[in-house]
Amino acid sequence: MISVKAASSMRPVVFSIFALLLCAAILQLANGLQFTLVPVRAEAENFGDLAIALLGSGYFAGYLIGCIIGAPLIGRVGHVRVLTAVLAGICAFALLYPLAIGEVFWMLARVGTGVCLAIAIWPLKAG
Repeated sequence: MISVKAASSMRPVVFSIFALLLCAAILQLANGLQFTLVPVRAEAENFGDLAIALLGSGYFAGYLIGCIIGAPLIGRVGHVRVLTAVLAGICAFALLYPLAIGEVFWMLARVGTGVCLAIAIWPLKAG
C-alpha cells in the first residue's frame, strides 16, 4: 500500500505526465477528425474516387518520410524546436485546405501533415 507521504510526493509527476498525455490525446483526436473530414470534403468538391484514396495514402507516405527524417532532425535541432515547428506545420496545413481546392494541392498537404505528425509524436513518446 502506498503511504500518504509517498502519494503526495508523486503528485507533481502525475500532473506533468497528465499534461503530456492530454496533449497527445488532443493531437490524436484532431488528426482523427481531419482523417474523417478531408475525404468527406473531397467528395463534396467532386474529387474522383482514386484521388480520395490517394489522399489517405499520401498521409501514410508522409508519415513514413517523417519517421525516417524525424530522428536526425530532432538530434540536430532539439526536440522543443522541432515539436514547435511541426505542430505549427500541422496547423498551417489544416488551414490551407479551404484556400486552394485541388487534388494535387490536397495530396501535398496530406503528405506534409503525415510528415509533421510523425515527427510530432516522436518527442511526445520520449517525454
